[in-house]
Amino acid sequence: MFYNLKSLLPKSIKRAGIANELKNKQIIDFFNLAKKVFLRAELADRVKPMYLRNKILYIASLSSVAAERLGPRQAEIVAEINKKFGPGTVKKIKFIT
Repeated sequence: MFYNLKSLLPKSIKRAGIANELKNKQIIDFFNLAKKVFLRAELADRVKPMYLRNKILYIASLSSVAAERLGPRQAEIVAEINKKFGPGTVKKIKFIT
């Protein structure tokens, strides 16, 4: 008897209790790709998403300039994430400098 892997994997993830962690990892990966759109390449390398907690995406920045450039675009970034992962997934972004 064969089972379709596409149907088994989501069930296994849910049963293992890692669905939320997996979604958080996907959001972090998405931001890593999207940051190159919002920042020049040299500044994008100085910004790293750390974790998502209580609908707040925490981003470490080695450059205050990069954090200042992303600050005004925060709503736009949150909107892009929520468009991809569902409304209310991320409420805001906090920068760790």
